Amino acid sequence: MGLKDILSSLDKVLDTKKGRATKQAEAIDALVVKLVAKEAKYIAKLKLAETDREKQKLERKIKVCQAQIVKGRAAASELRVETA
Repeated sequence: MGLKDILSSLDKVLDTKKGRATKQAEAIDALVVKLVAKEAKYIAKLKLAETDREKQKLERKIKVCQAQIVKGRAAASELRVETA
């Protein structure tokens, strides 16, 4: 384990501002992964959708997922910049 890894672990344990920001960024990353999976599920359902109403509903859900993914990635990267 390198010095950076040790210091990072120590920051998390001591709950410093840097450690909190790192935890928040990791939590956001986990949520983004879930959103990507949900988006993929909606895209698969969209291919099987039969009615226009169903297609529109799924397209809206996909757009919401995409917007939240972009916002989540931006927030996580901003937190990482603050801690660097």
